[in-house]
Amino acid sequence: MSDVINHPVHYTQSRFTCECIDITRHLTFNAGNAFKYVWRHQEKNGVEDLRKAAVYLRWASDDYAALSRRAVLEGVDGLVLTLMREYVVPFAAGPYAALIDIVNSNFAAALNRVESAIRAYEAAA
Repeated sequence: MSDVINHPVHYTQSRFTCECIDITRHLTFNAGNAFKYVWRHQEKNGVEDLRKAAVYLRWASDDYAALSRRAVLEGVDGLVLTLMREYVVPFAAGPYAALIDIVNSNFAAALNRVESAIRAYEAAA
C-alpha cells in the first residue's frame, strides 16, 4: 500500500528515480510548483497539470523579471544540480525537458515546451 501523505504514487512512480520533493524543496514557490506539475502530469492529471505548470511558469517569469530571482534557492545550487544530473537529465525528453529549463531559470523555454505539449495533448483529443 502506498503512503499517500509522504510518498504519493504520482511523485514516486514516474520515469525518475528520486522523488519530486527532493528537488522542489530547494526551488522558489512558483518555480517549484511549475516543476511539480510537469513532473507528475503523466501520472496524475495530464494536460490539466501542464496548464497549471504554464500558469506557474508565467508567474515565475514575472518574479524573475521583477526581482532578479532565480529558481534555485541560494546556497543549494550544487545539490540541485547533482540531483538533476543523476536523476532527471537522463530521462528528460519531451515536456520533461522543461524541468531542466526551470532549474536553470529559463522560464520562457520551459513555457514553450509546456505549451507545445499542451497543443499536442489537445490535438490528440
